[in-house]
Amino acid sequence: MEKNKMSEFIEEEGLDAAYKYTPTKAVLKGDFALSNYSVPYFQANLTLEEVHRHLKLVEDMPSDQRHKWSLEELFQRDINWPRVEEDIVVNYLKRKEKRSFFNALTVALLPVSATGKLESSYQDLAYDPPAEAPYNKENYEKVRVGGVQVAFQAKSTSNIQYLRWDEEKVFAATIDGQHRLAALKKFVETSSLTVAQRDTRIPVIFLVLDKRVGFDMPDVVGNTDDNPLLSVVREVFVDLNKHAKLVSNARQILLDDQDLESICTRNLLCKKTREESPLRLPLGLVNWNDDSVKFDTGSHFTSVSVLHLVIKDLLNIKYPEDPLDEDFVLKFINSVEDSLFLSSFIKNGEGEYADVYRGKLSLKDYCLPKVIEDEEPIKILPYEYSLAAVDSFNKNYRPLIYGVFAGFSPYRAFWDLSKEVGGVDGDLAFYNSLSPSAQKTLKTTSWSEDELKKKVELPEAQLNSFKSKKWAFMVVWQKAFLKSYCICISSAKGHFRRTARSRTIFRKVAYFCKPVRKARNI
Repeated sequence: MEKNKMSEFIEEEGLDAAYKYTPTKAVLKGDFALSNYSVPYFQANLTLEEVHRHLKLVEDMPSDQRHKWSLEELFQRDINWPRVEEDIVVNYLKRKEKRSFFNALTVALLPVSATGKLESSYQDLAYDPPAEAPYNKENYEKVRVGGVQVAFQAKSTSNIQYLRWDEEKVFAATIDGQHRLAALKKFVETSSLTVAQRDTRIPVIFLVLDKRVGFDMPDVVGNTDDNPLLSVVREVFVDLNKHAKLVSNARQILLDDQDLESICTRNLLCKKTREESPLRLPLGLVNWNDDSVKFDTGSHFTSVSVLHLVIKDLLNIKYPEDPLDEDFVLKFINSVEDSLFLSSFIKNGEGEYADVYRGKLSLKDYCLPKVIEDEEPIKILPYEYSLAAVDSFNKNYRPLIYGVFAGFSPYRAFWDLSKEVGGVDGDLAFYNSLSPSAQKTLKTTSWSEDELKKKVELPEAQLNSFKSKKWAFMVVWQKAFLKSYCICISSAKGHFRRTARSRTIFRKVAYFCKPVRKARNI
């Protein structure tokens, strides 16, 4: 269908106000039918204002139904409003330099009575819906499911259809994407929308739980509800949330572009497998593809998780417990200045990203008015200041951490041996960069048993033998040594304040450092 015909019936505004119908939306009809049961859906694009006006949170479900949720379901439907307002709205949607995108919301259009009670089925209407296009077109089929109406061209193979619902008869419950919806609503409520923002379209998938649109209504296992629709909604809601797995800690560190310590950790690593770069650790020597912190065996001499913990301890940034409290924000500012010397970097404009932050206000002069005058929460470093912080880390800390691995004899010798046996830029590095399924495929389709033994098993045996009973490859020892070395050198250069915290660290690591006092190149 041509674009002008597709949009011909969209957003009709001439409906009788007594019915409170939503604007008619063009939708794509689909069916998910991988099991014995078919789940039809309608995919639409809604404006921000339409999302704010027409879609509801599960916590807004009629109150008489709230007691019928299990503990697991109650937990999953709970909205974490501080996370919505601070993490998603302020630190994501309102960051102008940040590309933002949400995937589709899933919304169930559920029947409700005149008193707001959730009905057990879609009741036939006692009135005829307004005869607006395309519902008054003879060449269109019309399907009524209670207060929901669907229209589509008769004898057409197109999956383009049209959807609207009476908001007095239908509750649009968002069963997947509640935090995203809450954030979008809060964004609309706290923003003066620009033209581009008003034109933004949010993908939404609608479910209508009725056989008239092709929905199979099977018995729900363990159903004890007197409302079969509620049982289906709860089942779909729990399944959608249960199958959304949390990102692993290592992957979060490698992907998070808001967490300063994660960004600094990535700046310690080469950007590609099987390469070596100045002041960056080869990926073949760092366990980056799972959450294991141990490296006393295997091909690695450290892990992403350990490096992240070390950096977090070194920087010791006091993120605000209350991002709108002046005292907490001031402690945050001071902790950043103490460890990363941000004012100096901004004033001198030194570093890779200097063009972005050179000449900016000091962090204190920027943040405090935001909190005190604008009542804008400060939870993480604003964009320009985070770039200055990364530049400071790269200048003051990265050479020290890299220097331990490149210069301290156990790590240097392991690095050289790994390069010799292919663990840095050879076959072993390639094998270790693959996912478990890709490794299995490689074994069965490309490498023979002899090749696997030569390229992987024997080199790993050599590396394991080298590590045997060496303290340098113990997690606790490495963390203590890295922290004490960086603090000692930074203090000697006047970059790190001599505090009670640093003296405590010195005392704690004294025992661990005895065996390596004579280590060279430290």
